Amino acid sequence: MFIFGLCGFAIPWAYVLFVERRGPAALGVTSQRWALSLALSLLFAAGSVLALLRRVDLASYDLGHVLGAIVHLNVGGLFELFLYCGFVHLRLRDAFGPIPAIVATAGIYSLWHVGTELPLHPHPAQALLMLLVVGLLCQALFATTYNALVIWPFFFTAGVMHDFIANLGLPDRIGTSLAWPAFGWVLALGVPSALWLAARARRLA
Repeated sequence: MFIFGLCGFAIPWAYVLFVERRGPAALGVTSQRWALSLALSLLFAAGSVLALLRRVDLASYDLGHVLGAIVHLNVGGLFELFLYCGFVHLRLRDAFGPIPAIVATAGIYSLWHVGTELPLHPHPAQALLMLLVVGLLCQALFATTYNALVIWPFFFTAGVMHDFIANLGLPDRIGTSLAWPAFGWVLALGVPSALWLAARARRLA
């Protein structure tokens, strides 16, 4: 949780607000192209849900555990959104252009999972390749509008639940407790909000 709070929420927001002296839009949190972003997110989310329904019988899972897993995993969704899409991708784009930003960010995203998700897979090498492909898709989709809504919450939620249900079968293991995700949500919402308010107060002083 410390890594999530520091790398996903504190560092990206503090750097943008206090070093670059910019606003949330510099992390993709913007109203620009929101309708297109939302439409694309829902379209890709629907594809993930349909693919999931073709592979598994959701009725075999406890609904409470599935909903708990969604709450749990979306803490990581905001972590990935702020760190990879908002922070890393946009700065690599400004430095090297859109295509290198997509590829490099996808590579960083997949390598992050070496010590987190890969140990859960029976075939880690295949899982790493899958994560690279997922990373390329996510970053390419983000590059269509550079608005966070194109990724989160709909496309991310559908994609991560497809992975954890169809590939890992884990909702019954990660969706049973809300203590950890509750603390995660406090960090995910509280840290950026506190930093944003501090930055506003500093500018007004």
